[in-house]
Amino acid sequence: MKPFKLILRIVMALFITNLPAQSLVKCNNSMAYWIIPDNDLLYAIALKGDVDLSENPDIININETALQYILLDKLNYLDKKNDDEPLLLRYITTEQEHLRNIFATRSLLITSEIILLPSLGKKAVFWSFDLPEGKNSEVVSQLFLNIVSEGNILGLGTPLFTDSDFSEAKKLLIDALETLHTIPNTESVCQE
Repeated sequence: MKPFKLILRIVMALFITNLPAQSLVKCNNSMAYWIIPDNDLLYAIALKGDVDLSENPDIININETALQYILLDKLNYLDKKNDDEPLLLRYITTEQEHLRNIFATRSLLITSEIILLPSLGKKAVFWSFDLPEGKNSEVVSQLFLNIVSEGNILGLGTPLFTDSDFSEAKKLLIDALETLHTIPNTESVCQE
């Protein structure tokens, strides 16, 4: 099986959700906008490079790297204070438990850090975990970056391959999420 298709299957198995269909608006050969709908809202993320849709509805390919979006209602993670940082950390805690069940291991550890996304003026949580030994010979980790936006937890994720650089994969997530904005429609997105 080709490595990329294997990665898509792993990501699909890890995070199957009922997400609305994404779309891609290509402005030119090296610039595109990933359009992520949520009811009456359209999120747009600017992506530079060779960008194409994949067979999976919540994953795109950018420069031969799978990039996934995660969109969840933040109401499921609220507490009395309604602060973004603790909300995101509660989300990660529930994901850790979910992943431990998927991989049938209690030793799965998640590392996380709070980072500031200056262009959005928001804090985000970057988090990652190593795949348990023997689960995949090509993917060693999964990396994610999540923020709270418009009543949602929105995040991007990417696999880290054995021959990939952690810092570059993290930078891909940060650079992409820093361009997040909402748009009224897709007609003029390339003129922004």
